[in-house]
Amino acid sequence: MGQAGLTLKIDTTGTVTADGLEDTIIDKVLGSPFKGQLILDLSNLGSGDSIIVKEYTKITSTGSLQLLTSTTFTAVQAEPAAVFLVKNLAYEHKITLQQVLGTYRTFPYTYYVED
Repeated sequence: MGQAGLTLKIDTTGTVTADGLEDTIIDKVLGSPFKGQLILDLSNLGSGDSIIVKEYTKITSTGSLQLLTSTTFTAVQAEPAAVFLVKNLAYEHKITLQQVLGTYRTFPYTYYVED
């Protein structure tokens, strides 16, 4: 899985249950740059639901987390497997989910790192 010539292995699987706050899906910290990818199952989203998924990274080993991407998903998704593509990450990769509308849902995920 991943880009040509890149071997990824499953690092973490689980679920995150939305509660209206910015809930952490993954907060991966390594001592050196790495590649990471998240696949998030959005099949539980309903017609009145909306979530925001944010990715953060730490640029230097002593720096603070910086926002990398922010993506909003609203209502039922025609393609419910959301893939946050393999990225070169410096030291830390944090991904959060916040449900801002609708009934709070549970979202399964798998996080991969370069093997």
